[in-house]
Amino acid sequence: MYKISDLNVIILAGGLGLRLRSLFPNIPKPLILIQDKPFIFYILDHLNSLNIENITISTGFLSLKIKDTIGDKYKNLKICYSNEVKPMGTGGAIKLVKFKKVNKLCLILNGDSYIKFNLKKLINNHRKYNSKVSIILNKVINRSRFGSVTINDNHEITSFIEKNNSRQGGYVNAGVYLFNPEIINKMPSKTPFSLELDFFPKLIGHGLNGIKCKRKFIDIGTPSSLKEASKYNFDK
Repeated sequence: MYKISDLNVIILAGGLGLRLRSLFPNIPKPLILIQDKPFIFYILDHLNSLNIENITISTGFLSLKIKDTIGDKYKNLKICYSNEVKPMGTGGAIKLVKFKKVNKLCLILNGDSYIKFNLKKLINNHRKYNSKVSIILNKVINRSRFGSVTINDNHEITSFIEKNNSRQGGYVNAGVYLFNPEIINKMPSKTPFSLELDFFPKLIGHGLNGIKCKRKFIDIGTPSSLKEASKYNFDK
């Protein structure tokens, strides 16, 4: 039986938020208020409900504001920080983190998106499908803003399709990942790179699997998605 307390947990909160910079020039994207509450607090609330104990928040742009707002404890969560001196991309930011629990599974979440996933199901399916990396997938009506992910009957991710003008539905990356420790160990050090663009495509056919989640996917990457998030009931 895998213990939740054994997990390493990272929230990626170091992005520059360029598409929202004109609206929020001095606020890091995870701290943008949604229904009078910093967006990242909804992510922390969900993790707290899962009985997770320790979290590392990876910061970059306006890192001190994130640390000053959240502090070193949120409800039952103990929080530490890993700061990028220069932008390292989502992959490079993970590699900077000093893990307290060596050789344990790592749960990674984007700090600008939210989905109320089932952690027990994620871990169980990760092991059942012999995954090296599992990605939570969510089906959307219009995938044009996200790009999309194709998956076969064995839950293996078979391709990533870049953003285009297609307004068809499809599965998208919901910004929640479960990594085996050896995969992180093999990542390049001191090199900026993107999980989504540079790393995941190379793992196709090598233990990269998708776990479907039917819960609502919320992100705050654009003014329109920010408006949608402001109407969402995070308590349901």
